[in-house]
Amino acid sequence: MTLLAPSAINPDFSRSNKATSCEDVTHISDNNLRHELAAIGKQESKLAARKAKILAELARRHTTAGAKRVARDVLRTSNSAAHHQVKSAERLEDLAATSEALSSGIIPTGHARLIARASSEGPIKETELVEAAKTQTYDELVQTVKKQQHELSDDDGQTIHDQRRKKRSARLFQNPDTGMNDRVGCALWR
Repeated sequence: MTLLAPSAINPDFSRSNKATSCEDVTHISDNNLRHELAAIGKQESKLAARKAKILAELARRHTTAGAKRVARDVLRTSNSAAHHQVKSAERLEDLAATSEALSSGIIPTGHARLIARASSEGPIKETELVEAAKTQTYDELVQTVKKQQHELSDDDGQTIHDQRRKKRSARLFQNPDTGMNDRVGCALWR
């Protein structure tokens, strides 16, 4: 995998700016900042695709739990983050179009994870979602995914709704400072 420098994306970048270090961006024009940010985003997608392939291979060779342990230890991440990274990697293995778009840097990492998660919840039209992911923001893609899931669902999306409802939780506890009951809730839609 080859990582490209911003000057490879925009040849005028290095000639038109005095700033060449990672720390100094104050002299870079707005247009070149946008180009550099786009180049970084593309490289992040490529790196995320590579990491997903490695985690999926570790899970295949050993176990999902073993891959999570390696992710947690090597990447120094939380158990929860390691879990989500490995599960996403395993799902991406079955999604050729999504994996290819991520590997080539065409779609962002979050978009690929969203498509992977949707595939685990029910049927999807992967190529349509990848095409949408190329142009839509994350929030727009969330709506596109929900609409497609509803259209493809045999029960008007009720099963997916029920699954998500089970993941939500709330609890009551007595606040030691006030002595009153407080409610803590969280929606876990990952």
